[in-house]
Amino acid sequence: MIGTAECGRGRRRANVVDIPHLRCFIAAYDELSFTRAAASLYVSTSALSQRIKALERHLDRVLFDRSTHVIRPTTEARRLYPEALQIVQSFDRLPEVVRDPGTGTRVRIAVPDVVGRGTRERLDRLTAGPDPRVAVEFIQMASLEMEGALLERSVDLALGRVPAVNPGVVEEWCTEEELVIIADAEALPGDGPVSLADLEGFTLVGGPKHWRLWRDTDYRRLRRAGITLDTGLPQLDVGGMMIHLRHHRRFSVVPEDSDIVCAVDRDVFVVRPFPGVTGEMRVLRRREDDWVRPVARALGAP
Repeated sequence: MIGTAECGRGRRRANVVDIPHLRCFIAAYDELSFTRAAASLYVSTSALSQRIKALERHLDRVLFDRSTHVIRPTTEARRLYPEALQIVQSFDRLPEVVRDPGTGTRVRIAVPDVVGRGTRERLDRLTAGPDPRVAVEFIQMASLEMEGALLERSVDLALGRVPAVNPGVVEEWCTEEELVIIADAEALPGDGPVSLADLEGFTLVGGPKHWRLWRDTDYRRLRRAGITLDTGLPQLDVGGMMIHLRHHRRFSVVPEDSDIVCAVDRDVFVVRPFPGVTGEMRVLRRREDDWVRPVARALGAP
């Protein structure tokens, strides 16, 4: 804790200021908006505002001018910012400082619900890598949750399909993956490539946990082609997704070399190429965590 009020017996502890308070201050200073700062830290706006007020009480200084719609840092805030940034960065480096090189390194990697064969082979090589001092732990989660997990420090790397938004998270590398369409065989007969015109009047069904496989520009192309986007159907797994596709003019999109494609019943469903539409797989890390870069590079090796 950066500071606490003195407490006698029976009195409540007050004015406790900790690292999260400084993170909130830094985010608000960078974003010039409590709302955007709260979103970047995955906390509520009220929680962020309360922490900044607690920091102001501790310092006995006003840090932001709130008299307009856009918050403005005060002179005191401008003096505090570089010091607060250094404190937080030093705190974030503590795990690396205390790590014993002789005991090895544990790297927690977030992976999405569905990966293609090429990505799976990279993961296999990483777990059987030449350096026995590196222990890899995979944690499965939706791509939309990965940036928050990195900021909360519950994972060290993230292999997902959603680009980073927070400036504290950087992209180490990005690669494309081919996508295919799965649809009811009666609704979309044939086995050749599918065009947008073929899908007019169809509904796109999002996969388990709201897969995010495409770029936003691809979603806009689908809407312009007369395709309905419905990612809210309540499937929990691949079986649920197939139930939503059966006997309907609906389709879903998966990586071309994923296990799902191999498991599809070809008497009931079709798997057809979707030229011109590709997904993106990227590795994300915290900006200050240079120590994970060798693992990130190994994960991106072809």
